[in-house]
Amino acid sequence: LPEVTGPPSLSIVVVSVLCSSILVVDPTAEEESLCTSTITVVTDEEEGLCAPHKPGGGTSLSGEKLQDCISRATTRHREICKLIDKFLQSVKTAE
Repeated sequence: LPEVTGPPSLSIVVVSVLCSSILVVDPTAEEESLCTSTITVVTDEEEGLCAPHKPGGGTSLSGEKLQDCISRATTRHREICKLIDKFLQSVKTAE
């Protein structure tokens, strides 16, 4: 297996829309079942938008709401990368 040296270069974050006004980032299965719509946001390591994906139907999103989803996904990407880095450092320290 190849050695993992850092966080992934792409990050996929699901943002769900609950009642067209509440955004839930990285929802649990239960939270997602209550949502009216979901959007999957893929960002790269420079936090650039690679691909938003919103399956048909559900709640429509305004440009402002879509930008909010992308912003929250980017923030979540940073959080995940920090957790991965922390874990990898703890593994290196334990060796």
